[in-house]
Amino acid sequence: MNTDDCQLDDGQRVPGLKQVTKGILSGKIKTIYLANDCDSFIVTRIMSAAKDGVEIKRCYTKKQLGRACKLDVDAAVVGIIKE
Repeated sequence: MNTDDCQLDDGQRVPGLKQVTKGILSGKIKTIYLANDCDSFIVTRIMSAAKDGVEIKRCYTKKQLGRACKLDVDAAVVGIIKE
């Protein structure tokens, strides 16, 4: 696997702390990807908002997560929407 590629679960991807937090609180997120190099306040906010049944994966870099979502910017957190 190319180090610039990252393999995320299938499904609609939602990048960004605000959008992922809204998705968690509304019960729409099934998986959360946190970048290894994200700020600690982001980890704290996601961990406090996450509910049972939401899988949290710490992997990749912010740059890799941004590319996986086809963004021109880095993404510290990405959520995968339940189908």
